[in-house]
Amino acid sequence: YTEAWEKAWQVTERVLTEIGRTSREAGAEVLVFSVPARFQVEPEIQREIRARYPGLRFDAGAPSRRLAALCLRNDLAFVDLLPAFQRAHAAGEGPLFHQRVDHHWNAGGHALAAREIARHLTSGSGFAGSPVSRR
Repeated sequence: YTEAWEKAWQVTERVLTEIGRTSREAGAEVLVFSVPARFQVEPEIQREIRARYPGLRFDAGAPSRRLAALCLRNDLAFVDLLPAFQRAHAAGEGPLFHQRVDHHWNAGGHALAAREIARHLTSGSGFAGSPVSRR
């Protein structure tokens, strides 16, 4: 990561740590989940990026792994939605995102995220400290 991204990750960790602390003090739990971006989900876009920037060290899963590690260090429950989005895309489910100029989730992407989060919450996995939360 560049210095700017590194600072952004540091700020993110401070914010999530404080949210976790404040929530626990209030008797609440926090569940953090990844928000997969289109470039992380669609191999077609990854190929376009590699073609446009030859030699770029590109790891689409790095942001999710970094967020998972951050949550593990700070005892925050975490659900990585990236694998579910990748599976859905590979299975032809979707579209999960708006058009190319707007990479936000569309209704299909939001529905997939909701199902995955609900599955986690109803699986008995709990929150912080559960094996599922630390994936």
